[in-house]
Amino acid sequence: MARDSEGNVLVIGGYHGDVQVGGEVLTSPGGWDDDNMFLIKLDPNGQPLWSRRFGDEGPMQVGRAVACDGNDDIIIAGGVSGTADFGGGALTASTFLDYDAFVAKLDPQGNHRWSYLVGNGGQMIYTMAAHPDGTIAIAGSSEGRMSWPSGELVSRGPFVAKLDTDGALRWAKGDPDGAGLAAGVAIGASGVVAATGSFSKTLTLGEDPMVCAGRSDVFVVELTP
Repeated sequence: MARDSEGNVLVIGGYHGDVQVGGEVLTSPGGWDDDNMFLIKLDPNGQPLWSRRFGDEGPMQVGRAVACDGNDDIIIAGGVSGTADFGGGALTASTFLDYDAFVAKLDPQGNHRWSYLVGNGGQMIYTMAAHPDGTIAIAGSSEGRMSWPSGELVSRGPFVAKLDTDGALRWAKGDPDGAGLAAGVAIGASGVVAATGSFSKTLTLGEDPMVCAGRSDVFVVELTP
């Protein structure tokens, strides 16, 4: 969930079958067999302003994170198994039974600005933050190669990445031998990115490796802009 500068609230999630938002019904193409994602914008009093459904027939499309930047543009992220269209054309995951991560940016009315998939199966974005200047931090888990339009990362387990306002990759951090996931991320006023999550064995996201003392440990990392 996120709030824009006017106090409107953005809610992202998933559903089977039909869901009614105000006077509009969002219908999943696959009925009860498939998961589709929804995005709803509510006014400060909780009344629906508009709603969108994303996803076509396919096992699951999952919306995990939503944020608003300084222009009240809306950024959403999660994972796609099957096909999803955020307004810029169909995006099809590399495998049918596993997720590719996605990031999409919409204007305040829910119209498409840009969108793309990241990964080759086994990727999910769990959390996201947007800076007023439009830069975006994303974090989640990966089981292999993640490819952006302007770069790539080979990572297993937790990853953290920062994107420019047009979606171009600024940097990405991960560990090809890691295990676990990143569950929280934030951007400070100066642009630094902080992330937290869990890991096992060892994990290197900065200069020094972190060593797990038990079966699973919590990590916190701060990365420069």
